[in-house]
Amino acid sequence: MYGELIALSWDCIDFEKGEITVYRQLLRIKEPGKAVHYEFGPTKNSKKRIVAASPFVLSVLEKQMQKLEQMAIKAGSAWHKTDNLIFTDATGSHKTQPALYKQFKKAAAEIGQPGLHFHSLRHSFATASIFAGDDIKSVSSNLGHSSISITMNTYGHYTDEARRKSAMLMQSYIESSLKSGVEEDELCDAP
Repeated sequence: MYGELIALSWDCIDFEKGEITVYRQLLRIKEPGKAVHYEFGPTKNSKKRIVAASPFVLSVLEKQMQKLEQMAIKAGSAWHKTDNLIFTDATGSHKTQPALYKQFKKAAAEIGQPGLHFHSLRHSFATASIFAGDDIKSVSSNLGHSSISITMNTYGHYTDEARRKSAMLMQSYIESSLKSGVEEDELCDAP
């Protein structure tokens, strides 16, 4: 998850369509006797995926673009723009996984959740998507799962809760219909 995030470049964002394309990750390579280095590689399952982004996410990305423009001005000729990355250090180079982890832990502590793990964001996204009424195929696709069964095995208990919520929504609809004068027989006979 870290690797896909720090590998995102501006060519991955389609503001008009409201889509983010995830097609690679930045891999941290540690070979014995050599310094750690990073290189781009395919996603974990080697498949490209397109994630529909909410207007809120797109507005955050627009602000990030403005922030990077200011950082580039400040860095001047030291700015590294070859990879055109979205999340960079002060010179435009990629963030490292340890640096991203450190930033995340600091933010988690600031909101009173020091024990929060980065991967928890993925679970929170999936759970929120299901509770918001997103279909399981879309959730699976957004997570990059190779099959719906993986998503169902991981988040199936949340879909049970969502079904109960759906039943209660239907109950509210029926009650409001009955209060507005619709007879029970009419509800049963509706096409």
